[in-house]
Amino acid sequence: MSERDKPMLHIDSAVKREGLPDMGEAVACGRPRCPAPNFEVGFGLAGGGYGPYEYCEICGEIVSKTELGDDEA
Repeated sequence: MSERDKPMLHIDSAVKREGLPDMGEAVACGRPRCPAPNFEVGFGLAGGGYGPYEYCEICGEIVSKTELGDDEA
């Protein structure tokens, strides 16, 4: 499957999920079937709020997020 054809997961939310570490701080996705670290990066609303995030490319779990304020975007 080419990069262009891969599905992309975005979750729209107003608030960052409680307990989600800031971008770059995650060491695993927490699911036993996924090797760690195996992350891809994105930018947008996934995990709540607007900003950069990391997700597990195997299961799609958002593993870290940094929210940007209006003056930073």
